[in-house]
Amino acid sequence: MVAHQGLTASIVLAVALVIVAVGVYLPAPAARGTLVLALVVAAVIWVFGEAFGGIMTGGATDPNSGLPLVLLALTYWPTRAVILAPVRTARPGVGEGMTAS
Repeated sequence: MVAHQGLTASIVLAVALVIVAVGVYLPAPAARGTLVLALVVAAVIWVFGEAFGGIMTGGATDPNSGLPLVLLALTYWPTRAVILAPVRTARPGVGEGMTAS
């Protein structure tokens, strides 16, 4: 896939991985975008770099790191923030819980 383009491929991969590393600290929409990039990079490495871990050869003992990298990236997927209404506390005032003596 990258025959005779090793330097260019390594620079592109390094930039993509730096973006992914910084992306988890970004706001949710940007973080989702960088996590999609992480999923794509993991899939490309798994398919082209590791040849699916050699599963199709019949002699493979594990699927290599492609699937675990995808699962790891998904654990960083930002969830929807839950906004809770403020809890109102009752304060005893005139006529509320106070007795006249």
